[in-house]
Amino acid sequence: MRFSWVLLAALSGSLALFSCRCDEELIAAPGDLFGTVCSIDTGATLAGVQVSIVDADGKSHEAQTDAAGTFLATDLAAGTATVTVNADGGRTVDVLIVSGEQAGYSDSACHPPVGPTPPFGHVDGRICNETAGAWVAGANVFIQTPEGALYVTGTDDNGAFLLENVAVGPQTLTIEKGAYFRQETVTIVDQETFHLTSPDTCELPPPPEGSGTIEGRVCAPDGQTWLADATVTVVRPDGTRAEDTTDTEGRYTLTGVPAGEQTVTVVKGSFSTSLTVTVTEGQTTTVPEDQCQLDPPDIRVAVVSGAWDRVEDVLDDVGVDPANITMYDGSSSAWVAELLGDYSVLSQYDIVFFNCGVYDFGFSFETQAIDNLRQYVSMGGSVYASDQAYDVVERAWPNSIDFYGSDNLSNQAQNGRETQDMTGQIVDPGLAGSLASTTIELHYPLLAWAVIQDVFANVTVYIRADAPLMDGTTLANVPHTVRFSGGQGRVLYTSFHQEANISEQMEHALRILMFEL
Repeated sequence: MRFSWVLLAALSGSLALFSCRCDEELIAAPGDLFGTVCSIDTGATLAGVQVSIVDADGKSHEAQTDAAGTFLATDLAAGTATVTVNADGGRTVDVLIVSGEQAGYSDSACHPPVGPTPPFGHVDGRICNETAGAWVAGANVFIQTPEGALYVTGTDDNGAFLLENVAVGPQTLTIEKGAYFRQETVTIVDQETFHLTSPDTCELPPPPEGSGTIEGRVCAPDGQTWLADATVTVVRPDGTRAEDTTDTEGRYTLTGVPAGEQTVTVVKGSFSTSLTVTVTEGQTTTVPEDQCQLDPPDIRVAVVSGAWDRVEDVLDDVGVDPANITMYDGSSSAWVAELLGDYSVLSQYDIVFFNCGVYDFGFSFETQAIDNLRQYVSMGGSVYASDQAYDVVERAWPNSIDFYGSDNLSNQAQNGRETQDMTGQIVDPGLAGSLASTTIELHYPLLAWAVIQDVFANVTVYIRADAPLMDGTTLANVPHTVRFSGGQGRVLYTSFHQEANISEQMEHALRILMFEL
């Protein structure tokens, strides 16, 4: 009988312990909330805004938006949470928190800025009155934006003008003098000059006495790839310049160059070269095509490694000295503090590359790192990011590229479906000229790649194509490779990158894109 009571007590204890474990399993794991806060008036993201959350258990939580206008609140009870944004007089919304997951809050106030905003670009040209066959001197040249901003200049004695610091985007340029009136739509790109074309009816003024002409071509270090939009310059003794920009076949012509030995300087992105040319008065000197190559750049480069990309191989192809390349391990988040955490470290590099597959989880909340990256580009540094490293670009410059899916959650744009054969359209004349083609064969061998839906007005698009998505639908004719300015520097993003099974055209395009940085 005593044995039975002992056995019963043991069984009772075991059942009690089992019952406790079941009760613990019934308690739902908490969830997180990631969100973005914007101004009702401007639609722009707001930094330093306090966000108050009361979760389903009635517990209060506080968060604050970072420099990109985003916030993160953790350990919220599963169920309906009440979110109060303490901006613009305050606004409140309910958000469902799912156990063990990260919910997203998209502020309905967020929208792209209305109308053109800084940064700025320029317009130049020479105005010819075709009827009179004469250059239009002393004409008023102006742009007035829909918002009322006015930019004004005038033409000189030879009909030439330069209109500086115009807001980016499509603008209407007006030229008028007496009965002469002309209007043109021009597209202003940050830190670039739009060259207005003029008819050949008018004769150019005669070149300076004792001068000649230089013509030639510019190519990549491989000696075969012609480079468009390179700047070619000779500085005259009086400080003025004979200058031209290469066409889609890399050709340039410099007129009004003083006779004698002259130094021709060629610049394309971070690449440059100089050569000495002897100019004969009244004649054209042609630089031999075997002297077209740009010199390998003497630049310092930081590369953050990734699981699916090796941009360092492309750098080697275009002549960057491996000794000038510093590799950062992108397999963990340590690279964020090591490279971006200290601006003095970041600023020593001319270009920073983020490979596809870099571990960027948590980068969104590294406010100092994001601020440092923005400052780096605004001061003249360049950034290259590919495919699944898109989160770096989206967090640092949220108003340049509209990636697919939620802007508030990481990896949402990685919805492109694997495809081995797709034709893209090269819409940038310079890239088309360098590749000698207006189409490109695109391969996306990864199971998922990041998709761009659209871009803002200040963004240059190089390649467009369809984007097949994982759900079976397709986005038609969206950007695949783009570039924008973030001050004095540039940011280039491409959905494809250096990896196995891409086409030869894609590899060639990637090499050419290095000259856009």
